[in-house]
Amino acid sequence: NPAELTDIAGSPELIDAFSSTMQKVHTVLVQVWGEMESTVDTSQIIAAHRSLGALLSALGVLTTDCARSTADAMLHAHLVSRTVDLLALLTKHLPRVESAAALQRPKQAAEESSTRPLFMFKRGLIRVLGNLAHGHEAVQDEVRELGGLALVLDHMKIDDNHPFIKEYAVVALRCLVEGNKRSQDFIQAMNKIGDAPPSAHGVI
Repeated sequence: NPAELTDIAGSPELIDAFSSTMQKVHTVLVQVWGEMESTVDTSQIIAAHRSLGALLSALGVLTTDCARSTADAMLHAHLVSRTVDLLALLTKHLPRVESAAALQRPKQAAEESSTRPLFMFKRGLIRVLGNLAHGHEAVQDEVRELGGLALVLDHMKIDDNHPFIKEYAVVALRCLVEGNKRSQDFIQAMNKIGDAPPSAHGVI
C-alpha cells in the first residue's frame, strides 16, 4: 500500500535510526582505514557491513518518489549530510579503477576481493542522494554545498570495479540539478575547467 509505505518512510523514529546507523557505520570505517586512534574488532566490521547493506536497501526503496515531508525530515535529521560524508569516505579509499589490468597484480587483486562489496554501497548512496534531491531544492543545495555534487560527477566515469555506477550517477545528477540554477552553474563551471566528464554535458 503506497500510503502505508509513505507513513513508514516518514516515521521520525525510523529516520533517526537510519541517520544514527549511517553515522555509526562511518565511524567504524574511519577506524578500519586508520584515520582514528582506535581499534575495531572483526564483529564490528561485519556488523557495519550488514547494517549498511540493509540500510541502503531500505532507503533506496523508501526514498523513491517519497513525499516532500519525508525528504524534509531526512534533511533535518542529517541523513543527507551523513550520506554525502559516507560517499566521500568510500570514494577516498575505494577509488575508480579504469583498467582491469591493474587488478591483476597480486596485492591489488587481494584487496579488490575483500572490498568489492563496499563498491556496491557507493551505488546505493548515490541512488539515495538522487532520490532525496528530486524536486527538492533544499536537498539539492545541501548536497552541492557539502561537495556531494562533485562526488556524483566523479562517478560518471568508467569504473571497472562497478560497470553500472555511471548510469546511477547520471540519473542522480539529473535529480540534483533539475530546477536549481546554482547547481546547474556549478556543473557548467566544472565543464569549463575540464573537471566534468563528457557524459555530464547533456544533463543540464
